[in-house]
Amino acid sequence: SSTSLDKYGQSQNKFFEYLAAGRAIIQTYTTGYSLLEKYNCGFSATDQNPENVAKTILEACKNDEQARQMGENARKAAHEFDFKNLTNKLIEVIENV
Repeated sequence: SSTSLDKYGQSQNKFFEYLAAGRAIIQTYTTGYSLLEKYNCGFSATDQNPENVAKTILEACKNDEQARQMGENARKAAHEFDFKNLTNKLIEVIENV
């Protein structure tokens, strides 16, 4: 049977908090633009049924080195979205106008 894991909504901010944690992410939804894929920082369970999510979790647990590297990638991605970094980029744009 199919169960919607986002029945009560989603918080996109959580994704960035997970990046900052420096761990491989397991994502249970897809979007048109995937930061998960861009930064190679986790695993995607595109079908939200419990069996598929469990399969994705098991896949993530099988390879410690891959998960470690994805965690490092997540930390690097988090830096790009850090408020201080984004503020500095905005200031630079404003100063060049």
